Amino acid sequence: MNTSKGKSLEEILAMLASTQNIDERVELMEALAKFRNRRAAQPLIEALQDDNPRIRSIAVYSLVKMRNKQVVEPLLISLKNPESVNIYRVISDLGRLGDVRSIEPLAELLNHPDKTVRVLTTQAIGRVKDEKAFPYLLEALGHSDTRVWEAAQTALVRWGERVVEPLIEALKSDNLRLRSKAASTLTSIYGKIGYEHGKRVVEPLIEALKGSDTDVQIAVVSALGWFGDARAVEPLIAMLKDPDENVRQWVIGSLGSLGPTASPAIEPLIEVLSDHTNSSETRAAAVRSLGEIALNKKLNPQPIFEAFSEPDDELRLAAAWFLSKYDPSYSPAIDYLLETLSNPNSHTLDLFWAVDAIGELPAVIDRSIEPLIKLLNWPNAYLRIGTTQALGKLGDARALPALEQLLQHEDEKEVIEKVREAIDKIQHHQHQD
Repeated sequence: MNTSKGKSLEEILAMLASTQNIDERVELMEALAKFRNRRAAQPLIEALQDDNPRIRSIAVYSLVKMRNKQVVEPLLISLKNPESVNIYRVISDLGRLGDVRSIEPLAELLNHPDKTVRVLTTQAIGRVKDEKAFPYLLEALGHSDTRVWEAAQTALVRWGERVVEPLIEALKSDNLRLRSKAASTLTSIYGKIGYEHGKRVVEPLIEALKGSDTDVQIAVVSALGWFGDARAVEPLIAMLKDPDENVRQWVIGSLGSLGPTASPAIEPLIEVLSDHTNSSETRAAAVRSLGEIALNKKLNPQPIFEAFSEPDDELRLAAAWFLSKYDPSYSPAIDYLLETLSNPNSHTLDLFWAVDAIGELPAVIDRSIEPLIKLLNWPNAYLRIGTTQALGKLGDARALPALEQLLQHEDEKEVIEKVREAIDKIQHHQHQD
């Protein structure tokens, strides 16, 4: 049956008024949705009271498709009788309509026993473009269900700076999970609009470190690293004494993210490196952060040389990475990095650091070009990106065939973009020569 195909609105309305055939009515009512005006909506609104449930259902469907708000009340009534309707569909329809009247009725379902209901409800509330949704999205942000808080976070990030103040208040919540997710949500918001615009959240984040559990501390410490504000340096240095080693490692990483701004942390980080009661992982993290902070500053490199002489592979690699940047002529460090690149059993993270260092060393291009080209086929997309960028910096034409081949079969958009950039850099370098 294709009764409505090619018909005008007037023809469809006339046909609908003249038939009682259920199948024909369903098709014609569905066809009305494409017109999205009052005349098309009127018979659909009237059909909401029809005795036939199939007719009522298609009326709701078409009105939702038209974004007609007169269907909101019938949908809200349906929420109160979930046994008689497809509650997933009703919640999703309310989300598509985005009407403020649906916020509170939907909020009653945030703790529904059905996980899918909880997630769909959070998503639906998140689609209502009204600040009345904020308290309920914050409630969902502190939920123990991962999919629920992720849906809430996605919605809050879309609001941008308009939701910053409620999130700052959430940093003080008794719900520690909410505190943690509020910190990570603030990070995501300013990751989109620029961390330099987030100065007002730094002090509240620092305050949130007090009296918090490990998860909150890690979320806040991570956020402070991204915002790059000097006010975070001293509180982070103080946390290098935290009893939880996992927290200390996050603190070390965030100090490194702050770069030269964190220069007061140089001596405390050297102390971390020199303290052999710390794990090799923690000490290696200290070396890497010292590299981010102190390479352009006067620094006694002796502790780094000593770390390079130790047997632990992770610590040696971190020290080799630092020393290759500190002194590009120091061949033992360069040899170790090249061995890491060429070792098929190297871990992906180790290869990241080796690639990062070797990409700054054109003097060893004859030794590094082949292992770098091989890494273009590594399964990890981020390592392919790092390798592509390193080859672009080095500017050697021997990499062009492999990069062009990668361009033909690569699926990841970001990798493709970086490959093109690298090819352009190498070709530009060749023209200059």
